Amino acid sequence: MSYPHLTHALSYMPVVRRGAWFASLPSATAELLLSRMVVRHLRARELLFERGDPFDGLYCVVRGVLKLGNVHADGRESIMGLTEASQWFGEIALFDRQPRSVDGTAEDACTVLHLPGPEIDQLLREQPSLGVHFGALLAQKMRTALLALDAMAHLSRNARMARYLVMLATQHWSVLPECTRTTVPFQHEQIAMLMLVTRQTVGLALKDLEAAGIIRRHYGYIDILDWDLLNETAELPTMLDAHPSRTHAPGKVLSFRAA
Repeated sequence: MSYPHLTHALSYMPVVRRGAWFASLPSATAELLLSRMVVRHLRARELLFERGDPFDGLYCVVRGVLKLGNVHADGRESIMGLTEASQWFGEIALFDRQPRSVDGTAEDACTVLHLPGPEIDQLLREQPSLGVHFGALLAQKMRTALLALDAMAHLSRNARMARYLVMLATQHWSVLPECTRTTVPFQHEQIAMLMLVTRQTVGLALKDLEAAGIIRRHYGYIDILDWDLLNETAELPTMLDAHPSRTHAPGKVLSFRAA
């Protein structure tokens, strides 16, 4: 797969506007943010930042996947999130200005847009209302984190798996409804780390969901066949019921397969 090296952040406007948060911004504000951003191209497994690095701004992925996680002293790895095209990250340190708490590593050839810290400070001086928008971005991430914690604490194995599949399809509810995926990339090891369970537990849950006619498994990706049953199994609040057929024709569903 080729990754054209576009040099101007504004060139990526169509990709970034797939994100619900960015799409909610006034057009002038959205263009202003992108005009201050820098394009950075990363090789597979290249570090964007390390745990303990000082705050250096906000990021948005526009190509590839960036992994947020840590490798511990005993060699074990933990994954906090997989960030994909149109998803923003780095907003926690924006508010507390503390060092990075995770490593940011490109899973594959990856392109990110970077809004440097000094640019953010200048923008906030020029447009103080931007603080409210950045707060909304942080709140969105917090809601997603709480739903994941709720799943780990209270849901059955299959319900937890169903909830994580919805999160993958909607990119943690960060994309516009019409960008919800019916085919999601899937790696057992990564999902097991995110769910804090074993690969065997992941496999058993997927087997049950497939037997119920909710999904179909393939190597490296999963098809979602029945959104009603998936949402019901995931025990999601009604407001988070993500059903692509309710927002656009099935032929226009965006599908992404694992590389």
